Amino acid sequence: MRIGFISTMGGGKWGGSEELWSLTANEVVQAGHSVFLSVYEGVESPRLTEMQKKGAVLHYRPLAKKAMHFHEKIINKAKEKLALKYGWDYAALVSFKPDRLCINLAGSYDILYSPELRELIRKLNIPYSFICQGHDDIPFATEQYRKTVSDFFLAATWVAFVSAANFRSAQRHFACGIPNGFVVNNPANLSSIDVLPYPGNISPIRFANVSRLDARQKGHDLLFEALSQPSWKSRNWTLTLAGSGIHEKYLKELVAYYSLQDKVFFAGQVDDLRQFWADHHVLLLPSRYEGTPLA
Repeated sequence: MRIGFISTMGGGKWGGSEELWSLTANEVVQAGHSVFLSVYEGVESPRLTEMQKKGAVLHYRPLAKKAMHFHEKIINKAKEKLALKYGWDYAALVSFKPDRLCINLAGSYDILYSPELRELIRKLNIPYSFICQGHDDIPFATEQYRKTVSDFFLAATWVAFVSAANFRSAQRHFACGIPNGFVVNNPANLSSIDVLPYPGNISPIRFANVSRLDARQKGHDLLFEALSQPSWKSRNWTLTLAGSGIHEKYLKELVAYYSLQDKVFFAGQVDDLRQFWADHHVLLLPSRYEGTPLA
């Protein structure tokens, strides 16, 4: 069988949203099927390279650059219209002639923001499935948006949600059941799930936030504001942020704004999470937008 995998995650090298589909694709490759991987430029993982070595076709779609000036916006809009008309981003996938599509939606409703992906599904007219990752529990802005997404979801072979809450939320947003939907667990990205000894009565209490430094989704700003209140600021604790991302500068300025420089620390990307948790007590993750957090 020939299977095409598409992921809508862009703007970063990798994320928790990429674990489930990529592990699935790897198993499909090992089972001897022909596999096409379609990701945005800038996405990187040894897993993708390994699958490519095993025979999978790896294709990068262009990621739209942010327009700073009016003429750049005009050019970007023209490129989008031409890409939609001629199917440039997915031309290689169409040539691959897949029998099925598995589409990983980094945001549950990303299909709404990609007319070219919607056109691809119509054009290929083959069975397709969705994996819904990050989820924003806000109803659709217009009736047309709601109908567009619900039509594609209900026509899919299956729709996988990574939490029961997200599954219920989507049905509430659509105002109907999703009979082809179900809940699947994201994989634990740990080499061992043995219980670590609790750090014990060391002082101060060590909080940790393990997440991409993107306050829009992960809510670091809410966390800092809460911890800056007198009832918390006067207590004996520290907070370590493990991760990297687009809002590092902003978050460091926010720490200074709330005068938390002696309590909040940036550890950068952490590779050994077991060692990290060996001397931290509590995970704080006030996310605005989550599927099942792999943190």
